Amino acid sequence: MNTRLRSLLVPIALLSALPLHAQEESSAADWFSGNVAITSDYNLRGISQTRVKPALQGGLDMAHPSGLYLGTWGSNVNFGEAVLPRAQVELDAYGGFATSLFDVATIDIGAIYYAYPGAGEDREYDYVELTLGLSRSLGPVAVGLSAKYSSEFFAATGEALYASASLDVPMAFLTVSGAVGGQTIE
Repeated sequence: MNTRLRSLLVPIALLSALPLHAQEESSAADWFSGNVAITSDYNLRGISQTRVKPALQGGLDMAHPSGLYLGTWGSNVNFGEAVLPRAQVELDAYGGFATSLFDVATIDIGAIYYAYPGAGEDREYDYVELTLGLSRSLGPVAVGLSAKYSSEFFAATGEALYASASLDVPMAFLTVSGAVGGQTIE
């Protein structure tokens, strides 16, 4: 197992074993959720991760009432590498803490480890992003701002920063969502 992945998964496993106390009662079964999706293209920040081909994706999440959350997510990828071994899967592990900020907004601080098992280690695809988000509900409308920072981004391309803003507006039978963001890489 990759040393960086192991160094992230060990603290996550230890944190998940901590007995945390929350003000409201909830069953441990309420803390867990999962998701599965089939998409026409896995697009990350405007760049196809599957060469505009379908992707099968899924994840498992744990969100404790205290605000601590941990999760994992995966997807097939295809970067069109001509040389073996190729990256065929992206596996992400993440964790963080989200809490109310003066009863005005929610702050979310976390980290995400992006792993590409099977890819040649010389490609240096694996990387970590630190995340910071602020969100607020204005009546039924939700607005958010977020930033993600990596000291050594995908394929060792250097420092990277991603900033975004989002808006969710619930309608009668659906929610209209929009986001705008920008990525800088060293």
